[in-house]
Amino acid sequence: MGFPLFLTVAVVASAPDAGAAAGSEARAAVASCARPAVLDAVDGTTAEFVETPAGRAVRFYEKNGPSGSGRYVTERRWLIVPKTCRTLALQMDCAGGHPECSAQVLHRPGQPPTDPERELLLSWLGGTRRDPKKPEHQASIAPGLAPLPPKWEEASDGDGEEDAPEPTRGAKTPPASFIVRAVAQPPPRWLAGPPVAQSLSWAESHVFADKEEDSIGAPEGFVSSGRFYSVHRGDCCVRADAVREAGTERLRFFSSPSRAIQKASYVVLELPKRHCAAWLAASEGGLQWLGMHGGRAWLKSPGALDPGFSLLAIDVKSGAAWHLDLDRTATFNPDAYRARAVTKAGLLIEPFDGEASGPRKTVPWALLERALRDPGAVGDSVLMMGACRRLRPIPP
Repeated sequence: MGFPLFLTVAVVASAPDAGAAAGSEARAAVASCARPAVLDAVDGTTAEFVETPAGRAVRFYEKNGPSGSGRYVTERRWLIVPKTCRTLALQMDCAGGHPECSAQVLHRPGQPPTDPERELLLSWLGGTRRDPKKPEHQASIAPGLAPLPPKWEEASDGDGEEDAPEPTRGAKTPPASFIVRAVAQPPPRWLAGPPVAQSLSWAESHVFADKEEDSIGAPEGFVSSGRFYSVHRGDCCVRADAVREAGTERLRFFSSPSRAIQKASYVVLELPKRHCAAWLAASEGGLQWLGMHGGRAWLKSPGALDPGFSLLAIDVKSGAAWHLDLDRTATFNPDAYRARAVTKAGLLIEPFDGEASGPRKTVPWALLERALRDPGAVGDSVLMMGACRRLRPIPP
């Protein structure tokens, strides 16, 4: 699950003193209610009156964090009804500057929110419900790097990978043998015009609690039930990075302002002559340019935590893309290498510790391109290109 957005809920007033007075009045309206202890324990908690379908109520805002190495933040927006002391909260959790966040509705045991109450709480998320047709929501639906097929040793009946044989004195190191796996990315979703600035959006997640359960981080005396939500902070946490020209086509890179191990990266293919663009892929490990070969852009994803790397190949004419990986063999350990550059001979890779740990190696183009031969994926991309041609440019 992801984590929270940063929205500021403050008392609206014409002057600081008037705002403080309004906040005090709102607190006084629910003074007789058994408020959650966190509302008095957290500095900077604000309060204001809000209008609800059931009448006037009080909304509190509290923020905890950032804390830990991931700079985790928890924010809650509380709804307390003065007459009945009914108490609900919308809790959001986020890590650093990562765009993906989670949200859930908290309530007292046996007092779940009604549908109108849930809709009211969700309206406090800001942004809008996720819509795949909106240009400003494309980062939130950009496909991650497609899962690769099983490694050759996993798909075989053998005992697994072999250890490299110990070289004898004076013997030459055998040349590396490479095994490349590849899988096609989903076909591109073309939209008219260039990519636009992203906005905050939210959607129901796959997580659903069919019965009341204690939620991680929830205050004492509160539980969660029903649907959880995913929130994508495209407004603050998806920023333009770089642009690479590939003939008449353009690759645009975006990323989050978070630390390297939490960074989210995106690549967008823009076809200026056809007046359309598509968000092709998102990667948690980052996406870095390697070069062009044979009409394809080659990128590397270094991986957020694990050693090694994987590759992303993009046909800049059609938008077809593939995720590739190198397998370990008896003469090659990919975890000890990083992708360096695209050359005429193939993909140049080098040891992490420099040439002192061994020579650079080249993965030949014939081997890489053989892994990309997937007629089904190319056919899908051609059909999508037809959709791109029919799009009209957005007026300036």
